[in-house]
Amino acid sequence: MNGAEQIARYCDVLAVDLVEDEVQVVNGARLPAIVAREPFASGLFPFTPLRPMLIANLTDAGAMPAAATLLARLYPDGHTVRVLVPPDGLSSVERAVGSLPADEGVLALFVPPADPLRAGADPRAFQHIIARLRDDSGCPWDRKQTHRSLRNSIIDEVYEAVDAIDAGDPVNLAEELGDLFLLIVMHAQIATEATDFTIEDVYRGISEKIVRRHPHVFGEETIEAPDDLLRIWNAAKEQERADQPAKGGAKASDGEPHSMPALTRAVRVLRKHPPDEGDGRDSLGDELLHVVGRIIDDERDPDAVLREALARHVQRRGAMSNGSTG
Repeated sequence: MNGAEQIARYCDVLAVDLVEDEVQVVNGARLPAIVAREPFASGLFPFTPLRPMLIANLTDAGAMPAAATLLARLYPDGHTVRVLVPPDGLSSVERAVGSLPADEGVLALFVPPADPLRAGADPRAFQHIIARLRDDSGCPWDRKQTHRSLRNSIIDEVYEAVDAIDAGDPVNLAEELGDLFLLIVMHAQIATEATDFTIEDVYRGISEKIVRRHPHVFGEETIEAPDDLLRIWNAAKEQERADQPAKGGAKASDGEPHSMPALTRAVRVLRKHPPDEGDGRDSLGDELLHVVGRIIDDERDPDAVLREALARHVQRRGAMSNGSTG
C-alpha cells in the first residue's frame, strides 16, 4: 500500500476529509531527525496547532517518541489526540498529548485543532488574540492604543528584560520577553489597521536582513580570519544603503538613535570623538560631558559609575530616614 492509499485509509477510519477539514499531513519518519537537531531545530516543524494534523509513518524507529516530543511543545498536556493502532483491524483510541504511548506500534496520530486561546505556543495564535483585543468587540483600552501611546511601554519592557538578564533569572526573562513580544505584535496590528505594514512584513524584513548579513552562514562566503566578519557585515550594510532609500529620522548625524538615553549616547559619541581641553565649558552640560570623558579615559563605564553612586545615595538617604524615625 502506497502513502496516498494509507492516508486515504486513515481518513476513512477518522471520518475526516483532507481538503474540507484543512488537514496538515506530516511525515512522521522525518521527525526523529528534527528532534536530533535540538536545541537548533527551531522552525523545522512548520505545522500549526490551529489546524488539524495527521502524522503518518510512525512505525519507523524513533518516530513516535519524536512526535510526542514535538506535540508537547505545541499543545497543552490535556489536548486529546486520536491514536491509530493496528490490532483487530485499523482503529483509533484517544490519548492526551501529555500521555502519548512511546511504543513503536502506533501507525498514525490525528491531532484536532486547538482552541486559538489555548494554542499559545504558536505565534499565529497570539496574533489572533491581539487582533481580537483590537476588534470592535474587543477591549476598550487596547482599542484606543496608538504607536505613540505605547512608546514608553516598549522602552520600559526592554529595561525590565535587561534587569532579568542582569539578575540571571531565566524564568523572569521569559516573562519579560513575552511582554515585549506583546508590544511588537500590538504595534504590528495597529499598523495593519492603518494599512502601513503587517506582522508578516516585520518577519520578512528581519529574516531577509539577517540572511543577507550572514553570507558566511547562508551563502558562499567563507571566514578565514576574525576581521572577515566585520568586512562581510560592513559590505552588507553598505549594499543595503545603496539599495534602499534613506530612513527618515531614525538616527542622528552621530549615527545613534535620537531617543537613546543621553548618557548612553554621550558614551558612544565620546568614545569615537573624545573631548579635549580646548572644548568650551560654557554650561553645566559641557561640564557633564567632560566628566563623562574623564570616566571613559579611566577605562570605566560612566553608566556603571553613576549607578553605583546612585545606589550609595539611596542607601545613605534610607539610613538617614530610618534614623530620623527611630
